[in-house]
Amino acid sequence: MSTATATKPRGRKKKQRTEAATTANDPRLDRYKTQFVPIDSIKPSPENDDLYGEIKHDSAMEILIGSIQKNGLEQPLLITQDDYVLSGHRRLYASKHLKEELAEQMDI
Repeated sequence: MSTATATKPRGRKKKQRTEAATTANDPRLDRYKTQFVPIDSIKPSPENDDLYGEIKHDSAMEILIGSIQKNGLEQPLLITQDDYVLSGHRRLYASKHLKEELAEQMDI
């Protein structure tokens, strides 16, 4: 039977988190801020249908609608500065189906 001896771990030391990195007032996190905007101001990207096909109101959409109705949007829509959807066309469709007035968005 061998006995184990305590040794120091090798490699880089873990960086300790600083208070600034965990607070909402950290300016480095500004690019992740979201805002609520009128849903009618958001425009679907014309290329989306060409790339992915027309959005279908099928069983998968019903599941998404139910999730948004129960939990709200779990991920904000990504919107360009001229108000086109970059990511979130199905979430936008579902939100409009639920007659939401505002949508949470993150500007890109």
